[in-house]
Amino acid sequence: MSKQPAPAVDSRARPAPAPVLATEAIEDERLAAVRRYDIVDTPPDGAFDRITALAARLFNVPIAIVSIVDEDRIWFKSHHGLEIDETSRDPGLCASAIMQTDPWLVSDARADPRTMANPLVAGEVGLRFYAGVPLADEEGHGLGTLCIIDRAPRTLTPDEVATLQDLAAVVMDEIELRLASRRLSEQEWALADEQRRLAEDIIQVTAYIRGLSDTEDADAVRAAICRIAMDIVQADSAAIHELAGDDLTLTQTLNVGAPWTSPDTYLQDLSSPAARAFIRGKAVQVTQTESSAPETFWQPFAAGGRTSVAVLALAWDRPSDMSPIRLSHLMAHVAAEAMAAFERADLLTQLEALARTDALTGLPNRRAINEDLPRELERARREGRSLCVAILDIDHFKRFNDTYGHPAGDRLLADAAVTWRDALRGGTDLLARYGGEEFLVVLPASTTDAHATMERLRASTPEGQTASVGLAIWDPAESADELVARADLALYAAKRAGRNRIEQAPVRSGPG
Repeated sequence: MSKQPAPAVDSRARPAPAPVLATEAIEDERLAAVRRYDIVDTPPDGAFDRITALAARLFNVPIAIVSIVDEDRIWFKSHHGLEIDETSRDPGLCASAIMQTDPWLVSDARADPRTMANPLVAGEVGLRFYAGVPLADEEGHGLGTLCIIDRAPRTLTPDEVATLQDLAAVVMDEIELRLASRRLSEQEWALADEQRRLAEDIIQVTAYIRGLSDTEDADAVRAAICRIAMDIVQADSAAIHELAGDDLTLTQTLNVGAPWTSPDTYLQDLSSPAARAFIRGKAVQVTQTESSAPETFWQPFAAGGRTSVAVLALAWDRPSDMSPIRLSHLMAHVAAEAMAAFERADLLTQLEALARTDALTGLPNRRAINEDLPRELERARREGRSLCVAILDIDHFKRFNDTYGHPAGDRLLADAAVTWRDALRGGTDLLARYGGEEFLVVLPASTTDAHATMERLRASTPEGQTASVGLAIWDPAESADELVARADLALYAAKRAGRNRIEQAPVRSGPG
């Protein structure tokens, strides 16, 4: 089932809850559950060994254990990085963890009075850090734990806690399967084999998604997550749904695979599987009986995160042959891993936008226009159309600042940016703050139209001020720097001629 990320975890800042002391009747019921599963003293099993090896790699710890708490000992079904097969049933570690509903976390066992006397802490193992997730049956009986151990103090992030819980769920699935395998038919053995592959699927998913850590393009990360999800569950289509700006609407922002268009959904509309999954924080699977309708699965991401991504939707043109248990575990793991990738990519996108934006006017800055202008020239070359560049300079801006003060000067620049931007054609003309009181305009237009546009901008300069304009018509043989340089020379010519006018740069002479 889908699991929301655990709260921030630091057992030094917030001690783990004290162990709940089991009554004799409760302990008898728990031991009866251990006997019913008949797992103690069974031979080594590759499925459990793969899970502990995976846990050790994922969390970079030397020791990972699947433990079963028996009557007077703790027996290790799988122990990665530890040579012993069992230990005494001392309080403070696995025996305490099985009495919890949440992970049992100890940042420094030597400094924790609950654990400092444990043989694994005081003895040769030298345990310092312990994190154990209880393995409980459907009635809540704690059989044992999946735990990770380090010889140095440390903590876990919420995402790491969620991943450890996912792995513990896989362990419990394996334990349940061993009980069921003694009672199931050969047909149900196929399901058991599918469940045993879940741990390997998680390794693959984790590797794929964490491989996106170097991808800075938020859209590319979203598309990659869709493809990964489609591949592992053999879906025909995947779609990302994100919160709109009003935080009340889910809108589909990306579709990968077979075309799939979903209408916008209000969060209050719980008849929509997208809204229901996001609001309730649980995956929703819709099985269709009509052959023409797809089967769908809606996996929510964590609400309240630092990204607008809300739901990952999957669709099959034919009924999915993957078991609901495996599908739920896989998609919950995808969601947990993908959330960090989304947040990182979105943050990098925001930082890149800030680096390209002038803080005062909200316009693209000089860095942005220096990057964008060469692309505009290349587009004009491909399309065989003319292009003009103009530089506007507010006349006597220093005198305005000295007379009215710098705050008034800043308001003049901001007002000019809004006025001039609104006077340009959206989607084609570009306006940027080039530096100080200078603004640069890129106009995919003829010379006549460019003159008319710049005359309109010059005449609309706010606060009764005037502006001078240097205009250059692009020669396809020149570079972006050369084009801007000619517009700059034309601006100086306008100033020398008395300001409050447009001067056009002479045609380019020579190859430059």
